Formats: sequence, C-alpha cells, structure tokens
Amino acid sequence: MRIALLKGRSQYGVLRHFTDEMASGLRELGAQADIFDFHDIGTTYPPFHTALAAHSYDLLFSFNGHLVQIGEEVRPPEPDLFNRAGIPFFTHCFDHPASLLGRLEAQIENLTVLCSDRSQVKFVDEIVGRHRRATHLPAAGSRGSQRGLAPLPPSQRPIPILFIGTNRGPASRDFSMIGSGDIRALLNESIDLAMAHDHLSPMDALDATLRRHSIELAAEQRALLFRVVLFANEFVYTERRWRAIHQLGRDEIQVTLVGGDWDQFSTQYKSFTALPTLPYSELQSAMQQAKIVLNISSNYVDGMNERVPDAMIAGAVAVTDFNPFIADTFSIGDELLTYRWTDLASLSQVIRGTLANPDLMDRVAAAGRDKALAEHTWKSRAQSLLAIATAQGIGRDDAGTL
Repeated sequence: MRIALLKGRSQYGVLRHFTDEMASGLRELGAQADIFDFHDIGTTYPPFHTALAAHSYDLLFSFNGHLVQIGEEVRPPEPDLFNRAGIPFFTHCFDHPASLLGRLEAQIENLTVLCSDRSQVKFVDEIVGRHRRATHLPAAGSRGSQRGLAPLPPSQRPIPILFIGTNRGPASRDFSMIGSGDIRALLNESIDLAMAHDHLSPMDALDATLRRHSIELAAEQRALLFRVVLFANEFVYTERRWRAIHQLGRDEIQVTLVGGDWDQFSTQYKSFTALPTLPYSELQSAMQQAKIVLNISSNYVDGMNERVPDAMIAGAVAVTDFNPFIADTFSIGDELLTYRWTDLASLSQVIRGTLANPDLMDRVAAAGRDKALAEHTWKSRAQSLLAIATAQGIGRDDAGTL
C-alpha cells in the first residue's frame, strides 16, 4: 500500500514525532510510506500536488486533522484538491473532535476519523457526520531511543514521580461566549454530572442532562447544541489536573513537574520540583529516569493518551486514571496502576504504596514494558491502520489484490 503522511506543525513537536514513528512502522510492515513536511508549505506543496495528480498514493494520513484544508490555504486556493484527487484521507485525532470541527467539517468527501478514545467515535458519527467514517485507534508509545535497550529498573532511578503537562490553572465557568442562558445552564449541569463520575464523557453527560429535563432534539438541533461539548471537555480535564496536583502537594508527595507555569507550585509545595517545557525527545529521556510516571488524562474517558505506553516503554511504572479502555487493555495491578476521580485521595495512596515496595515497582514496570512493546507501539498502530484501510477496499487493484 502506498501512503503519504502529511506532517504539520505541532506543540513541542509531538505529532511530528508520531508521524515519523508511524511512517517507520508502516515501512517495517512493507508499505510505501512517504512524508510530506508542510513546515514550509511553499516548498512542499508543488511536489505534493504533482503526486496527487499522478495518483501516486492509495491513502493520505495526518494527525489531528492537519492539512485537510491545505487546498484552501494555498494561492490560488484549491478547495476541491482532495475530492478531485479521489484519494481517501485518514486523520488520527488526539484532541477531542469537538476542538477540531473546523478541520473535520472541511469540504473533503472521503475522510476517515480515527479517534484515540472510544467515546469520541459517537461524537463524530452523530455531530460531524457528512461523508465521515469514524473508528477507534488508540494512541501508542514511541520506541525512539529505547529500541533494543534494557532500561534501569524503577527502584534504581532518581526521580520518584514525574508528571508531564502544562499548568492550565483552575478551570473557569465563564461561558459568556454562549449567548443562551438556557444552554449555559445545561452545560453547567452536564459538567457537574461528568465531574461526579470517574469516566463519563462530556457528550454522555449532556445527553443525560437533556433526558433529566425531558428535552428531545431533532438531529440538526443536536448537531448544533453538542458543539458545547468542547467547553465541558476543557473544563473537566483542566479542573481535574488542578485538583490532582494540589492533592499531591497537600499530601507531600515528591513530584517533578515538567511543563509550563509550574513554578508557583514548587514554591507552594516543598515536595515539588518544577522544570521547564521540554521537547518530546527529551521527555522520553526524563521518563527513563523516573520510578513512576503519573498520567492525568485530558479528554480520555474510554481510551488513553500516549503518556501511558510511553512511560511503559521507558521502563517506568505508569499510574493513570481508571477508565473502561484501560481495564479492557491492561492487567491493572500487574502492568500498570490506576486511581479514580471519585476517590482522589487514592492517588497518593497508590503512589506511596508503590514507592514503598521496590519489588512490586520493578515487576509492574517490566510487565508493562513487555506489554507496550508487544502491542502498543506505532508499528502496532500502523498494522491497525493498514487493516482498517484494507477493510475499506483501499489499496486494491481492479482484480482485488493489494
């Protein structure tokens, strides 16, 4: 199969790194995988345009909807670029699709949305719709510098707890940008409901709120209303991160915080150390020095972000918030450890208990690493990508052969 991977800009270079890893995995599986780096559109667009016109590829791929609107951004614009080429486009969403609607609703007819969280497939099916297929493809861990290397066991590492992420501050309920007071009230009620559960998606929380008030909407009305899911999603993960980090500080858990704007926390809590934002390649090195890597999921209530398998591949113990996907995919207590939002005090208990038991720590880290390397690398996801494409008949000639 011939695949063109479109590389755009991304914060800290994360998605650019994932593009390289996906391409490497595809090549290992025998596919042709060519990367078009649109960091410089003027240089990259002409050869890309030529390749499209020549039908040189069976499939186009990007992360987070990057480049689906490239035809509208060039001069002169070519809004029908991909439709004219007739090549299927797959995009793998790490952010909630509600935050990517401008891209996912672009004028491209044959777009498949790969959601990192199972609950988000429903959002794409119902709210985005229109010529869209949606399916689940989990995030993966990067092998990077870990290829063939046996890391130090966690008990011999210097950093007790590592958390990677930006301090987004306390969440705000200023939804004044939403003109309707009734909609703001429904949104706030759905947020309260989501916060009271361990893994209730913002869409399901809003649905439950509508049912509570016996409100029924036509499909067109739902598609408009449920765009406010974006605000609920951002509130929940911002507030949960804020509460979790404060909980660890009050419990005097020794944590190294890597990311923007954590200095005030290291001043407030003496057990905290704040480090600046690091590029993705250096984050991998930091995880190799940590006993435990703490994951506080953002928009994942039935999935996982890359931090979980990244931590495992780095040989650290992954500690993450519980959700059904985690329970279905890993052996909790043997391959990773979890805590629950409805019992946030359990987070410090899990961490203390793990640090106090070096044998458990080393055993969980080793089993987790084996599992992640076997099933949760980008090569594994490349294999899934090829299977999804093949099931759609992509890459087959008129005789039905690949």
